[in-house]
Amino acid sequence: MKNSQADNFYNDVNYVFRELISKSAGYSLRQGQLDMALAVARALAEGNCALIQAGTGVGKTLAYLIPSVIWRLKYEGESIFVSTYTTNLQQQIIAKDYPFVTQILGTPFKLVQILGRNRYLCRYRLEKVRKELYLSEGQRKLISNLQEIINYEETSLFNYNFVEREPLHGTLSELRAKLSNGVVWDDKFWFKICADSFYCLKKVCPYYGRCFFYRDRALINSSVDVFLTNHAYICSLLQNNSLYPGNYIIDEAHHLEDVAIEQSTEVFNSLKSKIFLNSFVNDRESAEEDSSGKLWIEQFNDTLTKGWFADVASLVEGKYYFYPGYKDILTDVNSLYFGPFLKISQTLQPFLRALQEYFGANYKKSAVLERDWLDKTGGDKVAEQGKIFLASCVEFYSSLSRLSIKWDNFLKLNDIDIESDYIRSYFDNALERTCKFNESFTTVFDIGEDEFVGHWLEGTHRDISLKAANFNVSDYLQERFYSKVSSLVMTSATLQIDNNFEFFQERLGLKELDANTLFVPSPFNYKDNVVLGIANDLCRSRDDYDYFISEAVQFIKKAAKKWQGRTLVLSTSHTDVHLLSVKLQKELQFEDITVLKQSAGTRAKYVERLRNAKRNREKLVLIGTSSFWEGVDIPGEALSCVIILSLPFEVPDNPLFCLRSRTFGENSFCKYALPLAVLKFCQGFGRLVRTESDRGVVFLLDDRLDPQAGKSYRTKFIKAIPECKAIFAPHRELIEMALRSL
Repeated sequence: MKNSQADNFYNDVNYVFRELISKSAGYSLRQGQLDMALAVARALAEGNCALIQAGTGVGKTLAYLIPSVIWRLKYEGESIFVSTYTTNLQQQIIAKDYPFVTQILGTPFKLVQILGRNRYLCRYRLEKVRKELYLSEGQRKLISNLQEIINYEETSLFNYNFVEREPLHGTLSELRAKLSNGVVWDDKFWFKICADSFYCLKKVCPYYGRCFFYRDRALINSSVDVFLTNHAYICSLLQNNSLYPGNYIIDEAHHLEDVAIEQSTEVFNSLKSKIFLNSFVNDRESAEEDSSGKLWIEQFNDTLTKGWFADVASLVEGKYYFYPGYKDILTDVNSLYFGPFLKISQTLQPFLRALQEYFGANYKKSAVLERDWLDKTGGDKVAEQGKIFLASCVEFYSSLSRLSIKWDNFLKLNDIDIESDYIRSYFDNALERTCKFNESFTTVFDIGEDEFVGHWLEGTHRDISLKAANFNVSDYLQERFYSKVSSLVMTSATLQIDNNFEFFQERLGLKELDANTLFVPSPFNYKDNVVLGIANDLCRSRDDYDYFISEAVQFIKKAAKKWQGRTLVLSTSHTDVHLLSVKLQKELQFEDITVLKQSAGTRAKYVERLRNAKRNREKLVLIGTSSFWEGVDIPGEALSCVIILSLPFEVPDNPLFCLRSRTFGENSFCKYALPLAVLKFCQGFGRLVRTESDRGVVFLLDDRLDPQAGKSYRTKFIKAIPECKAIFAPHRELIEMALRSL
């Protein structure tokens, strides 16, 4: 871009923020936001990379959306891809930021959310399931309502009122939002009707022209200006080496490395095997347990009623009944099922049992595996059964491939167009899925020479998992991502350690890009509005665990009473969450304070409940781990007290953490474990203040940050958070001291 054009672009961005946004109701000019917007504009104009840490309240979404849209519309730049980690941020952009930017610029722009294919409804599968006999009443109501939604949105002229409207995209979140009152959503049922690649007939599908998934994918090559997606989808494109050209903005960028590693992780266990096998014979979620309560793959029946085999047999008999040779194909389909396919099921169970016995004899919960892992007790049996199982998988793939070739010959002999044949798609999908399944097992079972591919075992009360992953993705991201994009912006509230981006750059392979960096502090007044209270006499990592939990319960109880609920408790341990919730429920049962404990699927519901507690006349304490450390946005006095149980160091027995630590050598604690803990501590601290007027207390029940503890790393934690009033005291005095300091 010429210098004069770049200057005009920067002037446009500057004008929008200084003149248009600053004069909008409820908005004022934020210098940090403008600085970030100009940094984004520079990355776009120069075609390079920008790393931006933007504190709470900067308004980073507008800071990257506005210059991106100006660049796209006025300067004819390439499409913009905005990727987030959480769906909450995507919904905020769609519902709040997108309409505001359109209003401010006075020019409409096209924004489309793109998701993984399993987030879309498959109309072919919906119609197929609708004809099944054994559906519950609730499932029938759900199917009927989904069909009504599709028909109303796409065929009703009155629905559009002769005005152009956004068409139905057929996504999971969209359809759930449109359900009629009284119709219950069924998450398990969704997997029977979503656009799973295994069941996709592609261009021969009767619904191909109206397919929600392919219609959204076609938009990528059209005039859409901004695509909104997530890190998982971006990383899936990288895996297939099929990244779309354009300008990429990675929000919540501190998660990108973890997602890239997760996408590269191969997993083998009984659950994954069950999904693979059941995709060929039925859609059931059922499984049987042996006498020890462990999950094993069920034995299949001697009839083909549902699934791939039944579909292929039905199509062959239904469409090609009058063609010579069709009976031979039917015979081979049945032979494939009763022979090589059932053999996989029969050889799988002995292998899984051998693996479970091996795990029980050598490990407790999880373990990194070395090349000699099968030399341990029971390893010879695992090796033997593994080879037998793999041989049966290879035999099934070979037999399936031969049948696929035989089918092509059948079509040719009968002068039938292969390109328009349904069954051809069934064979292609089956071969692809079987190949991936076999490769996945081989990857986790055989430890190779690659020093950056780690292997480990994880055990739960129901299953044992073999896993393998590329735990150093820097070169991978350089090759498949950074080198393919027109420009790149990575932003988050937590990217820096020791006032620089080196840790983040090294982990993600960004050092070679000569990226421009920018730190934009939060504009909020933490110094006057926030107290950090640190207990100087408690530490979960050293103290007697029962004593620590007992004292923590009493501390939380006292804080909850003082703040009338309005409290978030953060832990790094699910055990802590469970114990604290049980004990606190007893302690607070007569105080009219409700304890909410994190569990699967409760995050959004509980956060919303805490956000509206005052209006609903509730006093709430929310206890969580993992995802509750970030992305929880509860503005105002609804959240006035955050209690962090301990510094969030990763547990040393986490296999993937151990593998990644190895790349840092002997000083892995300072170079890896410590920076990760500092970043997570910042995220937990950031839950308290969400708006300019928010005020409250963050308590840390961990004396390792006390000056008297003598920990050299304490200043890294203190300096990483915004400047605020910090007090150090025994935990039984801390609450009163914090209240006096506010």
